Amino acid sequence: MTLTVETHDGGKTWRSTSASTFGEVTRVRFGSPGKGLGIVTHSDSFLYPSEVFRIMWPTGKTALTYRDSAFCATDAWMAPDGTAYIAGTVTFSKLRDFVPQKVKVLKSVNFTDWTPVPVDYRAVRSGRFWRGPAGILDGPPITA
Repeated sequence: MTLTVETHDGGKTWRSTSASTFGEVTRVRFGSPGKGLGIVTHSDSFLYPSEVFRIMWPTGKTALTYRDSAFCATDAWMAPDGTAYIAGTVTFSKLRDFVPQKVKVLKSVNFTDWTPVPVDYRAVRSGRFWRGPAGILDGPPITA
């Protein structure tokens, strides 16, 4: 179950909603007006390790924008120009939290067509951190 509390008037009034979900909301990012991304991560036994949803605010409507059975999205961000990025790992095994996985980054300008962004071949995700040739990279921890 996912619970959401939202306001459309700067906090004067609030509205709560709930929905049944099969995963856990692990990341939500908002960008320029009307654009946002949310990541739902699933258990190791689920067909898709994660699903990425477009969030259209202020309406709060969502639409599935990306999922792949061989990719686990762990982070998302919106560039100032409106380009959406999702980062995660290529899932070589169902033990994605214990076995280091190769990093993959995708970008989209329309939330439909996702293209790979070049990533150093040595970059891997191990546990909750990004790792690269120089060790742990700067940035927020990656949540499992």
